Amino acid sequence: MNKELEIIRKYIAANPYPTYEKIISEMNEHPDYIKKLMDGNIYLLLDYTKDRHKLCKQIYERITNREIVRKCGEELHKTTNFHGMQACYYTISNFSPLRNSQNCAIRGATKLIDYYWDGLGNWRC
Repeated sequence: MNKELEIIRKYIAANPYPTYEKIISEMNEHPDYIKKLMDGNIYLLLDYTKDRHKLCKQIYERITNREIVRKCGEELHKTTNFHGMQACYYTISNFSPLRNSQNCAIRGATKLIDYYWDGLGNWRC
């Protein structure tokens, strides 16, 4: 597992998190994809704010650090409850550089978020 975590860390260091404007632009280009992701709801676009972008960037940059990812999840839960957490999770999963990797450990790195957030409000991994 340590080898996979190091691979993830190196990939993230070489592939920075996109700007808020870039992510919103990409979301706006793919509204049908977002509706499919969110079971027909538009929460992803509504709940992805600049403040949440900052938290998602922290999560992305430190995705292998349980304490930081959990703390960001707690902040999201406190300020947005489940929908804000869901918006950040789906944004990192589907609009961050992780999705472009050919390495399954890197593409699956968002499962770490799922695991670290287990038990925060209604979040279950």
